[in-house]
Amino acid sequence: MSAANAQQTLTTLSQNATASTSGTSPSTGTSGTSGSTSGTSSGSSTSGGTVQTAASLQLTLGVDSAWAGGFGGNISVQNLSGQTLPAGASGWKATLKFPDAVTAASVFQSGPWNFSVAIGSDGTVTLTPPAWAAGLAPGAVTSSGFNGLNPQALQGAVSTTPNVSLQFASSVPASSGSGTSSGSTGSGTTGTTSDTSGSGASSSIPVAPLPTGAVSGGFLFSPYKDVTNSLNWNTNVASTSVTGTLTPLLQVLPSKVPAVTLAFATGQCGSENWGGVAPDAIAKANVPLFTAQNRNYVIATGGAAGAFFCSSASGMQAFINRYASANLVGIDFDIEGGQTQADITALVKSVYDVQSTFPNLRFSFTLATLGSTSGLAGSAPNGDLSPLGGYVMNALAKYPLNNYTINLMVMDYGSPGAGVCVVGSDGLCDMGQTAIQAAKNLVARYGVPYNHIELTPMIGVNDVSNELFSLKDAATMTQWVKANGIAGIHFWSVDRDTPCTSAYASPICSSVPTVPAWGYTQEFIKDLGL
Repeated sequence: MSAANAQQTLTTLSQNATASTSGTSPSTGTSGTSGSTSGTSSGSSTSGGTVQTAASLQLTLGVDSAWAGGFGGNISVQNLSGQTLPAGASGWKATLKFPDAVTAASVFQSGPWNFSVAIGSDGTVTLTPPAWAAGLAPGAVTSSGFNGLNPQALQGAVSTTPNVSLQFASSVPASSGSGTSSGSTGSGTTGTTSDTSGSGASSSIPVAPLPTGAVSGGFLFSPYKDVTNSLNWNTNVASTSVTGTLTPLLQVLPSKVPAVTLAFATGQCGSENWGGVAPDAIAKANVPLFTAQNRNYVIATGGAAGAFFCSSASGMQAFINRYASANLVGIDFDIEGGQTQADITALVKSVYDVQSTFPNLRFSFTLATLGSTSGLAGSAPNGDLSPLGGYVMNALAKYPLNNYTINLMVMDYGSPGAGVCVVGSDGLCDMGQTAIQAAKNLVARYGVPYNHIELTPMIGVNDVSNELFSLKDAATMTQWVKANGIAGIHFWSVDRDTPCTSAYASPICSSVPTVPAWGYTQEFIKDLGL
């Protein structure tokens, strides 16, 4: 929720709490809607088993952000009664009625992520708290974000639960009059409406995709940003200390950087987390900032410290929808450990099942590699890839993708030798030439065309401390990339693009004292002609 909308909603809720009496909700009398809410209902009956419905609740629907073909919304629930509602899933229940099921599904395409939601075939949406929810004190508010297709469709909702009133924030546009979504339901993928645990409640309602962007011209430059590194824990805004002061990333990132890869979401698709931070919090805090700048972004999963799992099309679609906007251009699967062959095959299949739903979205698989010159890479079981990389390539052969890339981590080769890298005149791995060799070896072993290969070096000193990716290496690699139609360049990572004197790899500097802040970024900008 934007600051202005949040303040307005909380002010309105506070006024309502003051005006209400115990067990009775005030009449909202909402005007301009396609069906105003009824007045007060003072009964004390319950329905739905043990779920509490007698308490007075105020629901407020708002719009936080919007883009072509989609929006990010917020729903707030306030306890207007004089008693604390119980903890857990039986704390309260609210039902909203939309004109039809398609309209309801178009509003709640993804989420609300902090509530459990079920959509009925008649357009009834039932909201309850999750099992882990705390009790809701008198006057307290609980809220959740969600993504939808058409914000005007919100005005088609009416409350059908006694003692639950519904109002719309001023951010909600007036109804178009039809009460139905103008968006397409896409391929009609049938999914599940997910609760916050990610388990989902079965639903036959098609879950339509939210629109995404596309990589312009086929080439993508998007350095990685470890979201939890230097994160502003008060706002959940991705931030960095590259310039010496903790600052929101997009306020200091050089303007010619067209995209950023945000890393890493881990866990199960649909209930993933970001280093322990809820996905809704990351999405709501950062996606609007990127769209406001018209800056593209990639959502990266997995990484060296975690793994990402997904075994269904509905789960993958819900995951993508959470971060969707016109500036989402890619989903990256960084596969470094913690997954079995079956896990990886299921992940690739989930992408295969949704690729026609998201035809513009690039799916990249980031894999560890060597850059050997022994001549054996073309015939070795996995080439220069690890066994995990071999699992990915086998899964892609079984479930072929159209808009995909193999993103090679051209870093951390090990002790210099022909079996791992191109050895330079100094007896060490030549990092620029080895990156090039790794791409050639992938082609030799698996036949992946250059326009489906991306390269990601680790700038400065690598984890293998005698490996240093220099500005000269960046220029060498980029020149070859441009000449051979490689699909993209990234680097690890934004927060490391600042000098320091450490002899070892650091997550917050390059360990190269002679390269200034943003030095590597500016080198790539220059070499790529951005």
